[in-house]
Amino acid sequence: MPGRRNVTRFLDDWLSGLDPDVERERVARGLPPAQKTWCWEGWTAHFQATGLRKELRGERRQTVIGDMFEGLGGHTHRIVGERTIEFDGPRPLDDRRLLERKLVGKAGHGYETGDQPLVIAVLCAGECVRDHEIAQALFGRIDYRLGGRADWRAGGLWRNRSGWRYTRVSAVVTVADLSPISVAVVEPTLWLNPAAGRPLHRGLFPWRTMKVGAEGRIVERAASRAVADVLGVDAAFPREYRPG
Repeated sequence: MPGRRNVTRFLDDWLSGLDPDVERERVARGLPPAQKTWCWEGWTAHFQATGLRKELRGERRQTVIGDMFEGLGGHTHRIVGERTIEFDGPRPLDDRRLLERKLVGKAGHGYETGDQPLVIAVLCAGECVRDHEIAQALFGRIDYRLGGRADWRAGGLWRNRSGWRYTRVSAVVTVADLSPISVAVVEPTLWLNPAAGRPLHRGLFPWRTMKVGAEGRIVERAASRAVADVLGVDAAFPREYRPG
């Protein structure tokens, strides 16, 4: 998620160069209001600014270019200026789709790996990204059946309506809930591509491993080494550091 400062700094710099009377005159002549597009880490937001009437300036937050109100449920916004504009606001984020989009973007790059397997590592920053969401970002939506069978719908990094795709990506390493004080305890997960053109050698990585088995079930294999052991630090690092 973009931090508030990322957005407000951009808007402050843009709005400080606008004159409310000029912007009101522009709209009065039938021209579109001032517009600006902000892009950051895959996010794109389009902004419009119209000048407030002079009698309204100084009210509320002391702004001179527009204002914004959030309606019930956090969905409806009203921009008050020369005209009142309402638009649909934020909706709950879909971590699965965001992760899938990021993975497809990485898989589409022309990485030169020769005859070596290609592995993508991704930090799952969403608050609700767990194995269930990651599996669907890789293989598509899951339909569970009686008897434990799992059917995969078309979608995800490795499957679409035509079948398997991005087979050059042999595996994906995911890490969730990582923070500076948890680097020695948060366990990465290695997700294997069943249709990989160049499968990984067994035991190449010591991480917890997930692969799709018979009947579409995900088979989990525990890590062979602890994260702290791989890093050569104590499990309490960095809160406690004991030089070797």
